[in-house]
Amino acid sequence: MKKLLWLLFAPGIAMGPAPASAGGPAPLGQEAKAILQANCASCHGGGKAAKGGFGFVLDRDLLVSRYLVAPGQAAQSDLFMRIQQGEMPPPSSKQRPSQAELKILQRWIEAGAPAFDPSVKTAKILSPPDVTEAILTDLQGLDPRRRRFMRYLTLSHLAYAGRPAKDIETTREAAGKLLNSLSWHPRVSRPEPVDADATVLRIDLRAYKWSAAIWEKLVTAYPYRFQTLAESKAFAGYTGTEVAALRADWFVAIASRPPFYHDLLQFPGSDRALERLLQVDVPLDMQEDNILRAGFNDSGVSKNNRLLERHDAAYGAFWRSYDFANNSARQNLFEHPLGPNAGATSFQPAGGEMIFHLPNGLQAYMLVDAKGRRIDKGPSEIVADPRRPDQRVETGISCMSCHARGLLFKADQLRGHVEKNAQVFGKQVVDAIRATHPRKAKFQAQIEEDNVRYLKALEKFGVRDPDQEPINLVTLRFEATLDGRSAAAELGLKLEDLGPFLKQNPDQARIFGSLLVKGGTSQRGVFQESFPELARRLLALQAAQAAKAKPRREPAFEGHAATVNAVAFSSDGLQSASGSDDRTIRVWEIPSGRLLGNLEGSRGEVYAVAFSPDGKFLLSAGRDRLLRLWDLQARKQVRLFQGHTDSVRCVAFSPDGKRAVSGGDDRSLRIWNVASGEEKATLDGHTDAVTSVVWSRDGQRILSGSRDGTARWWNWVGQKQLARLEGHAGPVLSIALAPDGTTALSGGNDKTVRLWRLPGGKELHCFNGHANAVVQVQFHIGGREFFSSSSQHQSSAENNWRRWDLNQRKEIGSMNAGEERRFGCAAFSPDGRHILAGGPGGFLRLWSW
Repeated sequence: MKKLLWLLFAPGIAMGPAPASAGGPAPLGQEAKAILQANCASCHGGGKAAKGGFGFVLDRDLLVSRYLVAPGQAAQSDLFMRIQQGEMPPPSSKQRPSQAELKILQRWIEAGAPAFDPSVKTAKILSPPDVTEAILTDLQGLDPRRRRFMRYLTLSHLAYAGRPAKDIETTREAAGKLLNSLSWHPRVSRPEPVDADATVLRIDLRAYKWSAAIWEKLVTAYPYRFQTLAESKAFAGYTGTEVAALRADWFVAIASRPPFYHDLLQFPGSDRALERLLQVDVPLDMQEDNILRAGFNDSGVSKNNRLLERHDAAYGAFWRSYDFANNSARQNLFEHPLGPNAGATSFQPAGGEMIFHLPNGLQAYMLVDAKGRRIDKGPSEIVADPRRPDQRVETGISCMSCHARGLLFKADQLRGHVEKNAQVFGKQVVDAIRATHPRKAKFQAQIEEDNVRYLKALEKFGVRDPDQEPINLVTLRFEATLDGRSAAAELGLKLEDLGPFLKQNPDQARIFGSLLVKGGTSQRGVFQESFPELARRLLALQAAQAAKAKPRREPAFEGHAATVNAVAFSSDGLQSASGSDDRTIRVWEIPSGRLLGNLEGSRGEVYAVAFSPDGKFLLSAGRDRLLRLWDLQARKQVRLFQGHTDSVRCVAFSPDGKRAVSGGDDRSLRIWNVASGEEKATLDGHTDAVTSVVWSRDGQRILSGSRDGTARWWNWVGQKQLARLEGHAGPVLSIALAPDGTTALSGGNDKTVRLWRLPGGKELHCFNGHANAVVQVQFHIGGREFFSSSSQHQSSAENNWRRWDLNQRKEIGSMNAGEERRFGCAAFSPDGRHILAGGPGGFLRLWSW
């Protein structure tokens, strides 16, 4: 069934990029690249060869996206016109293309600028569902104790787009280098390939001394989430996070710059704090002449004079620069060669850069202002980076690009200047300069020694050519405009399938219709902003296409066109409700499965449903942050509840039906007056999304469960937390309250059910046995027994549903879902006779216990 989800628009169309011809890429592309290599690459080939910020003359896609080459239009291609008119290479260059070579370049552009290099040839092009399956399969094969530390980076969308093999290898290299450049671990660790073509890479958080919380900082900003709620729950069940995989190129582009560069390295906020972290005592080193310095005028980065300074540090070397806003008064090193200090004759820097060794030998960087406070970008009046779009020096990415081979040697000019003018400066200054500004050979040798440490670390990782700095190349490519094929691939489509998809979504066609035009592009920022909505619509469309492709039959509980996220029974057990990614709520007759009503109007995926005690009304909530009250007899929405600032994950009516409680991703619980829609109270305290809520029988207290790993017991009237139930090794997904209110149950991602004593919150027992996350718990027979359900994301021999005796603390019954069914939500009928479960592809089914 999963394969059907990706056979869109035309049955039988093979997915993935067009296969390369038997002879590889068009010879025209290879000839054009050879001409540019011979005539342009020495200045614009990348790495140090990036004059004027142009270092990608050998990257066909960047040439196109940066408008230097217009496929099919040589006369509109700036690169070709400047070469043809003799502007480039510059007139002084002896190496120039011949007329015959100019004609080849012209033919190459007029032919659509075919690729320079062969497209990647893979054993299997992975679609988004294939990637999810590969990751889940990998996790299943790991020691359960390791799974919580596993995360993944994916490159499959690049292969899907037919990117050259070299580009994919560069992305792989960039991701590995960056991971280790964000690590405080003493070892260099390579990501491990999961699939045969290494388009899915596994990383171990421990190998970089990252915590799960650090990973979640990335997840919070990740815009390319392309998975169903059931898949999210599956990931969470294994790893503790709903987003266990990130696209490698996005990771490289975002984590190599602030704020994530600072966050992932857990940097302090000032130079002095960083020095303490690295065990560097700058004042003492200066007092004892235990530093090496070089001052000069022309640095290539700073616009003014500059001073470099070296200290020994905990993991190798600690270098810093002193940079200046101008070259006058105390900003002039040659007039004030000593400093920095409070003296009126010392130099006074306007900021600086720090470069130091990490424990694994790689380099890290920090920029500071005049007061030593950490900053994200250097002031444009002081330093510049022609490679960045805004020409600003940015911590991390700019430094990595500039120092691809390590530290750059600059000959000291200060010592000669002071010695030549000794009578002006006096003996004290001359002696101080001689003690800290070594001769050229010694200073150069020290830089080379420090660079050896860095280059050896690169060798351990397998960096092929330090001059071709991979992080900068991948970031530039990621930030560039997208052509139609690349944009389609990021959605798991072929270019020819993008058109029909946009045709069915006119509002998106207005934005991205240019991708269907030859040579058309879209800005990365625009595509990224729209991606969540594009992905949602595409998943819904694929589910609908898959449903149509199946043989026509009318079994019970069929109708949803996308993943079922929530199910619930009415109090009499005669009806059930389901909420789905297709934005609908459906009401069913039990046990026949006959559809009683289809409630439409939600503006986002539905994550929660709940019946009123009398069965006359239904509450629903979801991604659009709203609660909706439905009149089930009239089949219409009668009230809207607004207040949550993020997706709502759970809802429940009070026992008298007059109030409701909801919780969600904004970490709050909100209590509502059902008749008026007025918010009566807000309960704050959870540190992650609220997943489940239930009322006490008297309506005075509320029990909540959260992804922060706790359940909490509240007095909502006094807005007071009464108890905090801690014990789960991961998110709490389901909770239940005994009829007498003295005990509670919680089920979690750690596959356990825990019994608690209220009101104190003491854990009484932990029930083990489930092989997957426990998504539902429910008391039965006056609280003497209970039911539990785990999720199922592939065919399994596990008994998903279990019945337990609370007095004996043991399992007294179990049942398996059977067949190859996938589901992420479940509910037990009030009498315990039925189980309703829902999952991907609109799956919804009733079992009898």
